[in-house]
Amino acid sequence: MDIVKRQRDLNHPKKMKSREGFTLVELLVVIVILGVLAGIGVQQFGAVRNRANETAHSANQRVLRGAAQMLIMMEEDDAVGTYEQDDQGDLGAYVDSWPNIPGKDDEYYVVEISIDENDNFVIEVNGEL
Repeated sequence: MDIVKRQRDLNHPKKMKSREGFTLVELLVVIVILGVLAGIGVQQFGAVRNRANETAHSANQRVLRGAAQMLIMMEEDDAVGTYEQDDQGDLGAYVDSWPNIPGKDDEYYVVEISIDENDNFVIEVNGEL
């Protein structure tokens, strides 16, 4: 019986060794694909963060303008001046917390209230993104 089995094995082509793992080319292709996807993701993340900062910037300016308008309605001529985070004056009563400029944790807005030549109040909120 052992002789028959040997003859049968001789008649069959040699079996290929089973492959284990991946080839270098396959690994490099996967790394390149992951690199391209990561590059796209990083660009999209940056764009989304910029849009969020712009939206927060607009909202902060709107809040400070609204607070300045309330101060003008309540105090009229006494409202004229420059207000900032360290010196909020009467304007601080109309703002829960003085907002910082989005993306710049240590920079804050400056609000200037003045009167133009036609005796109209002018509100300027300064702060660059």
